[in-house]
Amino acid sequence: WTSTSPKAFMTFNNSKTFLCQKGINHWGNTVELTNYESHDNTLSATVFGQAWVGGAIVNGKSNNPISGTPNHRGFQFYDTYVQSILTDVTFKNFIHDPTIVSESDGSTSESDNTVLISMTHSDKYKPQGISATNRINFENVQNSQVIGHYITD
Repeated sequence: WTSTSPKAFMTFNNSKTFLCQKGINHWGNTVELTNYESHDNTLSATVFGQAWVGGAIVNGKSNNPISGTPNHRGFQFYDTYVQSILTDVTFKNFIHDPTIVSESDGSTSESDNTVLISMTHSDKYKPQGISATNRINFENVQNSQVIGHYITD
């Protein structure tokens, strides 16, 4: 690789993960997940740099009797220098866990079954204008579970 080399995305195409703590992990600069399926994972994917997820199915909780941990997260947006685009992604089966208490502001806790999670570890680094979603679908997802917050001190 040289500074004049053309930029290329690492592509994961037609990949499936299940019963994982984190489905696909990519900490590089450029990645795309196309036709990705995530079933019963604690977190569907972790992608950094410039990332695109397209044509994906993220199934929080299937009917599999050994579906792992009780709480599942769909996708977590990160802070500066991470550009994430989600297009044509269907999130399924994210239902509130009644044993989880909501945050003091009434928002959904990140330990609950949550579709989209924002990272709120700092007032200094805000993800303004660097992430986007388009044509996101929800099946068997309660409105209260669409947005959650990961809060650290």
